[in-house]
Amino acid sequence: MSITRRRFMGGLTTGALGLVLASCGGGGNGATAPAGTAGSGGAAPGGAAGGKTKVRFWYGLGGQLGEVITGQIAKFNAAQQAVEVEGVFQQSYDTVQQKFQAALVGGDVPEIIQLEIHATPQFAAAGALAPMEPFFANDASFNFNDLLPATLLNQRWENKLYAMPINRSTPILYYNKKLFREVGLDPEQPPRTWTEFREMARKLTKGEGDNRTFGFIPEASWWYFESFVWGNGGQLLSDDLKTVTFAKPGAEVLQVLADMVYKDKTARVVAGENAGEQRSQEFIQGGAAMIMGSTAGLGRFIRDVKDFELGTAFMPHGEGHTFAVPTGGAAAAIPAKVPAEKQRAAWEFIKWWINTEQGAFWSKNTGYFPVRQSSVELLTQQGYYKEHPQFKTTIEQLQYAREAPLTRHFPAIAKEITKGMEAILVNNTPALEALTKAQERAQAIVQQ
Repeated sequence: MSITRRRFMGGLTTGALGLVLASCGGGGNGATAPAGTAGSGGAAPGGAAGGKTKVRFWYGLGGQLGEVITGQIAKFNAAQQAVEVEGVFQQSYDTVQQKFQAALVGGDVPEIIQLEIHATPQFAAAGALAPMEPFFANDASFNFNDLLPATLLNQRWENKLYAMPINRSTPILYYNKKLFREVGLDPEQPPRTWTEFREMARKLTKGEGDNRTFGFIPEASWWYFESFVWGNGGQLLSDDLKTVTFAKPGAEVLQVLADMVYKDKTARVVAGENAGEQRSQEFIQGGAAMIMGSTAGLGRFIRDVKDFELGTAFMPHGEGHTFAVPTGGAAAAIPAKVPAEKQRAAWEFIKWWINTEQGAFWSKNTGYFPVRQSSVELLTQQGYYKEHPQFKTTIEQLQYAREAPLTRHFPAIAKEITKGMEAILVNNTPALEALTKAQERAQAIVQQ
């Protein structure tokens, strides 16, 4: 799995723009289908497989995460005799959405899709998804109230729930506790504000040339930008969703990060197609003391970090404000075009995937946070969070979770945010200038 950029890409109609969101774990270098899965097409399902109702599950996570998914599919298929799930790996969240858009036109849609959460409102608004409430309203085996409230953010459209959380994440701050100790910083007191963040980066930066360790490696990610704006007292859009408002609060944070790169020399910009993986590798090898990333990468970091103790912390906030964080990842949706019998079969798989035991298993083996309170309690009872305290950071941070604007324009707006961030971090354009232009472009989109 590559913990890379979160960015939107064009190529789909308005309201269903593609998303490449590897900071949520849904993109990057998982280009090979995990063993035991179909290729990107997937045969059309027959009515039954050995007496079972067959359903296709399109998903976009490759690499280690994809291996866990294929293991879960096999486990489900062996555990019961009613439903047979065929996993169809689609390379990335973006590809899932592009192929789903094409399938909606062609008529042969899969029974289940792994849909990046910010895309759910767009497909729901187009009438492409089946509402979820009818599946669980009279299902005594499903405890809806056990779901963590933050897992349902961005899954509703016009007060109806259209997807069920399966892999959910937040951005967090990863840091090297060994480097903190070496420069006299308390490794149990990571930065809480951007002022502290900048000061700590100054202390953590040392060495010259190829041996230089930087305090931080930034990333032009609209997902992190949500936290920058909210944690600085701002909003992305006005409450009525008619006015774009992110420029000033976002610029105050982005200028700090740009000044760390171009004035303090305590941060370094990494650009290019493999920038995300390069950032991760530099952090793992001790070349950077701090990076931001998705909790989806936590399992990978715990596995690969060998030479220092890994620290995790909340996303910093502005002075005089408090923490604020977006959620990311994906949810399972059932297309509206799927026949009723297969919709019910699809629901059985989704329900199993997020039950208490399987939800705990998924979290332990990936880094995504559990979607159920009972799964959190189970992992606590098992001593998992005591043994791996890094996994608890995102659970504790959920109290500050915010919902991205529920507008069909959000994918296009996010694309403009990323362009503005790149101008600031890569080209050293003054932050307010770059984000004001991005805000103007976003406002034109909203007024379409």
